[in-house]
Amino acid sequence: MYETTEYAGNKIWNDIQLRMSAPVDFTKVNEVGVNITAEPGMKYGAPVTVRPRIGQSSFRLLVTEAYQRRCAITGEKTLIALEAAHIVPYSGAGEHNIRNGILLRADFHRLFDVGLVSVTPDLKIRVSPRIREEWFNGKVYYRLDDKPLSVVPVNPSMRPDPALLDWHFKNRFQA
Repeated sequence: MYETTEYAGNKIWNDIQLRMSAPVDFTKVNEVGVNITAEPGMKYGAPVTVRPRIGQSSFRLLVTEAYQRRCAITGEKTLIALEAAHIVPYSGAGEHNIRNGILLRADFHRLFDVGLVSVTPDLKIRVSPRIREEWFNGKVYYRLDDKPLSVVPVNPSMRPDPALLDWHFKNRFQA
């Protein structure tokens, strides 16, 4: 996060204000469009080193199959929209263990990761009131609040660990 009281944050803010001061006249945009990059022809920033998460592909495959290729919350089965989420983040103490995984539609995965959606140890969906309070929307999510998961693994040994769900609910969920 940047602060406008610090040099880097102030520079970014000033650059944004400068770009926004001359709005695009969309009546004059032709088939070529409008270039929004800093410099014409510039497509990529400097290369960065990425540390791959060993076992991520296997985790995704196992979680996807355990949930019968369906979102645990909505039952959605469009595979391209489904993601294997870690209950306790892998970047923290979480592991690539099927009991630390839950298959979620991409939007629910994002909300789960930031704590705006959680699942209780008894497998009920919880939706944070912050969605309504801060963004004045979320009806599609609130319909699911306090409802049971739509899909759980048939094999009980592949279901989410209640202790991990409890950790997420207590440590991530923004009630």
